[in-house]
This record gives sequence, C-alpha cells and structure tokens, in this order.
Amino acid sequence: MNADLLRLADQAPKPPAAAVSLAGQAVTWGLVVAVAMLVLCAAGWAIGSAGQHPATVSRAKTGVLVAVIGAALLGAGNRYLAWLNTAQVPGFTADPAAYAVDNVAPPPGFEVIDKTTAWIATLNQIRAGRGLQPFGTDQALTGLASTCAMSLAGGKGVCPEAGQYWRTTLSPSEIVQLSDPLTEQNLNRYDPNALLASKGFVDDMRIAFVAVRNTQNGKAVVLVMQSAGPCPSPCSPSKPGALMRGLIMHRTGP
Repeated sequence: MNADLLRLADQAPKPPAAAVSLAGQAVTWGLVVAVAMLVLCAAGWAIGSAGQHPATVSRAKTGVLVAVIGAALLGAGNRYLAWLNTAQVPGFTADPAAYAVDNVAPPPGFEVIDKTTAWIATLNQIRAGRGLQPFGTDQALTGLASTCAMSLAGGKGVCPEAGQYWRTTLSPSEIVQLSDPLTEQNLNRYDPNALLASKGFVDDMRIAFVAVRNTQNGKAVVLVMQSAGPCPSPCSPSKPGALMRGLIMHRTGP
C-alpha cells in the first residue's frame, strides 16, 4: 500500500508553467505600480511643500508610505515563495503511513430476533386444531436458544448436543420470513417435531423460537429448542456440545 501511495504522489499534477509565469508577472507589475506611486507621491510632496499646501503634503506622505510598504511586501513575498520552492519542497518527504487506509473488514454484527411470543400463538392454534396440547414458554430456554443461535451465526455463544435443537439457515432473500406470520409450512421446516403428539410423553412442553441475523453476510439462523418443563438451572451446557438434562431430543415419529 505504501508503494501505491508514493506512486500516486509522484503522479500528482504539477502547477502548469503558465500559472507560475502569470504569478511572477503579477508580482513584477505590482512592484512597477508601487515604484510609480512612490515617484508620483514624492513629487506631489515636493510640490506641496514648495507651494505651502499642507493637505497636499499630507496625502503625498500617505501615498509614499503605502507605496513603500506595498513594494516591501511584494518583494518579501516573492522571495519567500521562491525560498519555499527551492529549499523546502525538495526536502519534504511524505510519510505514507500517515495516509494508510485501514482495509481490514469490520467484525460482523448480529441481530437477535426472539420470535417465541409471536410464533407460539400460531403453533398452539395449529396444535389445538389437531387435538394436541399447547406449548408454553420459558425465559431460560429462550436465553439458551439465543446464545446457541448466536454461535451458529458466527458469533460468541454455546450450544448443547446437536440433537437437542433444530437449526435452519435463511438466505438474505428469505429473511422476510421473520417478519411474516408463521405458516405451517415454515413451522415444519423450522421444527418438524413441533406438531407431534406429546401427551403421555411430556405433560409440560416448553418451546423457544430465536433467530440471529449476521449483518455482514445477511444470513440468519433460526433455532428451535424444546424442553420438558422449565429448563433446569443452570440452563446451559457444561461444555459446548454437551447433552443437557430436560431438553427434548429430535424424534421422527409420535
């Protein structure tokens, strides 16, 4: 990157010769005007003094003073610019590091979307139509599902044994499903066991629906967990991938 910056600096456009020449001519003509003004005002001063005209003498003195100051400024400014161009510019060395661009990709961000409250009503409505008992919610289970989904989306988190949760990855074009009402088709995709009978197997079923969207790649992970009653405290695996007591394993039939 430093080599590229130096190359670009070398290729930077230089002031055109016409512009440099015009600036020099402006200074020269300014000095000519200042000298002419000095001569005229000095003559006026002499004539006013000889003719006993105080007002003329005063104006002539002011003109002489302005002409001298103007000529001095023009001359000093011209010499100062010449000194900068010949003595300072060649010795200036740019530090490429000061212009370095940080091209490291920023760390991904994550958006946690808890869909438990919004989707459990639809889930229980479908289950009621089939004569199945409803699911309940559990805050600790939702927290576990959130940290697991975060881990699966590429962030920091921990998951229990892989058979104790359902994971679905949504592409950026499918993210709209998180804003739409839950359909039975999507429910079967997110957790095929959510519509299975559990009476006699578990009498107090809890469920959590959590999605985590990776804002860098636009994908989202939808994670579903079920537990037999409240998630036992502490509701966290002893180590990543450890089997947890109380969480429901995947089943393929009633």
